[in-house]
Amino acid sequence: MARIVVFGSLLVIAIAVACGDDEVPPRAMDLGSSPSAPPVITDTTPEDAGVPDGAAPPADGAAGETCRAVSVGDPVNQLSFDDASVGFDPASAVARFREDCLAPGRLQLVLTESPSCGAGERQVVVDLPSTAAVGETLLLDGADDVGVRFDDADGTRFTNLGDCAVSSGSVRIESYDTGEAGATQRVVLELAQLYDCSLAGRGSLVVGGPIEAPLEATFADACPGA
Repeated sequence: MARIVVFGSLLVIAIAVACGDDEVPPRAMDLGSSPSAPPVITDTTPEDAGVPDGAAPPADGAAGETCRAVSVGDPVNQLSFDDASVGFDPASAVARFREDCLAPGRLQLVLTESPSCGAGERQVVVDLPSTAAVGETLLLDGADDVGVRFDDADGTRFTNLGDCAVSSGSVRIESYDTGEAGATQRVVLELAQLYDCSLAGRGSLVVGGPIEAPLEATFADACPGA
């Protein structure tokens, strides 16, 4: 009988030890305290890194260095109109050859409200003959081959070359050098009277002041083969 008791005790102990070796099943996680997932690291470097805020990367082949910005308060490139309501506010200036590329080339000085010397904005354009020379004063009454025009926001074009009236005033040439790209060109409008010869029938404008701009390219580069 004692043997049976001892054997039974040993059997109970063996079963207890065997159950103690089993792994305890994991508890279900508390949904309110689940561990955070490891952070996902991504490349956040912008494609235009290195470009200042608000500035676009330069376009390939862009030659923006020939377009001169007009600063507020700059005494150059500030024109006066006899009509204060015009409110012309130039932002940039450039000198370039006319697109017709007629040799030996006519130089145009462009003062525009476009910040990048582009088209489509209000502008003043001075069209000089190829015979222009420093120190020369060209008359706007038709005696000399010079053109001055102002393109307004409503599409009206004021010019001294219209056939509706005879203009007055002159253009004085202070700097003129077409042999080197980037060379400064400078003229002074002296009471240049411009007329609207369109159907709009607006009154004439009198414009005065200096225009100074860098040459975009020489005639050979601007008009190859001309």
